Amino acid sequence: LLPKVQIILLGKNLGIAHAFNIGASLALAQGHDLILTMDDDSRAEPEMIGHFVRFLSSCDDQSAIGILSPNHCYDGYTDELEIGNREILTAISSGSLVSLRCYEKVGPFLEPLFIDYVDFEYCLRLREQRYKIFRVGDAVLYHQLGKMESRKILGVKVGVTHHSPLRLYYRTRNRFFVASEYVFKFPGFVVRDVMILVNEIIKILLFETNRGEKLAMMTRGFGDFLSRREGEYRPR
Repeated sequence: LLPKVQIILLGKNLGIAHAFNIGASLALAQGHDLILTMDDDSRAEPEMIGHFVRFLSSCDDQSAIGILSPNHCYDGYTDELEIGNREILTAISSGSLVSLRCYEKVGPFLEPLFIDYVDFEYCLRLREQRYKIFRVGDAVLYHQLGKMESRKILGVKVGVTHHSPLRLYYRTRNRFFVASEYVFKFPGFVVRDVMILVNEIIKILLFETNRGEKLAMMTRGFGDFLSRREGEYRPR
């Protein structure tokens, strides 16, 4: 093992939010200012962190920045990356450099979500308290989103993710939870996310296998949102 690497074994899957919170608490206890959250299916370019550091150094008010996000290159879909830095509303967790000062102010990642929309909910909470999220254009992360492939609908390129039925359960349940919490604070995000949901259903019907099982798990996710079932999926 690398001398500065510490592995914390949890014994069971307690969800990504729980794991992030353990890492953040440990980093705070050791006096660190930032944490990098990653997925196991992501690969950072060697200079990604360097670009983050240079961006932070150029900012007049670093205390206002809650997250720095890289340029995400999705295997099987991304043709070219957008150039330049810009402020964004939300960022996915993989490759995010998270300010622990802001983390202490807005609170931990929401563990009842277990997985999916943990990052979006946290970002909206940051934005609610006027913290900023920036995408750093020169920082690049290669990321696998499901089993992404490029297809076309009426000549328009779309990304088909082929998520598992279980993953679609969590996405559906948690996206409606986030929508219910933030619809009046960030209506644009919620409207756009509903459109994404419709697009996902269309792509499942047109291009994916196990359609019936996937749609059934999405329906189960919506039902569990209505009944406020949280945490890990529990078959009935």
